[in-house]
Amino acid sequence: MSSSSLPSAENMTAIRLNRSNLDRLLTLATPSYDLSGLGTSIVHLGLGGFHRAHMARYTHDLMTKDPQALPWGIVGAGLLESDSAILSDLSKQDRLYTLTERSGGAETISVVGALAGLIDASQRTAALLDAIDRAWIVSLTVTEHGYCLDRATKQLSFALPIIEQDLATPEAPRSVPGIIVEAYRRRMAAGAPAFTALSCDNIQHNGDLLRGAVLALAARRDPLLAAWIEAHGRFPNTMVDRITPLTQHHDVAAVAAMGVADMRPVVAETFRQWVIEDDFADGRPAWESVGAQFVADVAPYELMKLRLLNATHLAIAAPARLIGHAYIDDAMRDPALRRYAEALMERETGPTLPAVPGIDLAQY
Repeated sequence: MSSSSLPSAENMTAIRLNRSNLDRLLTLATPSYDLSGLGTSIVHLGLGGFHRAHMARYTHDLMTKDPQALPWGIVGAGLLESDSAILSDLSKQDRLYTLTERSGGAETISVVGALAGLIDASQRTAALLDAIDRAWIVSLTVTEHGYCLDRATKQLSFALPIIEQDLATPEAPRSVPGIIVEAYRRRMAAGAPAFTALSCDNIQHNGDLLRGAVLALAARRDPLLAAWIEAHGRFPNTMVDRITPLTQHHDVAAVAAMGVADMRPVVAETFRQWVIEDDFADGRPAWESVGAQFVADVAPYELMKLRLLNATHLAIAAPARLIGHAYIDDAMRDPALRRYAEALMERETGPTLPAVPGIDLAQY
């Protein structure tokens, strides 16, 4: 279902979600921190459901725990024309949205308030670049396609029209690498410190891939700029995990049944994980106090996820489909498939893993 086809608030009789109505939402957990005090130290590219269920949720939890974290408010930017409807709806809700977290038959619904601003950069990126000038972290969830890489080499593809356009008009970039390169150039020209470019995409070695694309484009523009970015910019690798399905009509209706008219609700599993290479240019939120892990090397965690999670999903998909299951959660409720998955991890994939710091592999 397209993001623009969700029901509008005008079609609902529940209380419209916005700041002025928060006190009326008695059935939901609402932000306990001062929404008027949010800063704009993070700019996020790609304001989809995963970001709002993952990084924004961690940031919301941190602000709930520590008011000193309020400067780390998130300015969400949409880069695609299809993002405009989402940004418009969120703007009408004062950037608030509900997050439903489900496990089995249990669920909790919370209003997340970590978004401090919204920018529609689908046509022009000037306002986005101005926002990045004031930020310390530029994070992104744009999928691998957004990195503008050659599929075979995983290097920046200079043959892509959007990259050719960014080289022709570098101060009005449209691509993700182009935006980050131009933002770094503005920092260098102003004599300002570099920011951290934090990839939150579900891609192995995501920070390394982003760094390579940015440096390649910067070198084509100006070798001195590339050298400055290489010396001062930071691109930590991360490992992210949280199942966040595309929001459906029934999800909107379920929130409305709780008395809240939310045009852009998000639904996710209760499990979440965020492992971050602790390599930032100049400051970062204390996300570790709300469950994230900061580590020296993300690679062991990526390997753990690939072999225990992704490999197991792949291994049970075919037999589950043959048995007649349509969804992975249905398959995992099948006793035979569950025993098969457990045996696979305990006897074959699990023993191939080295120890992973801070992780109980059996529990994982």
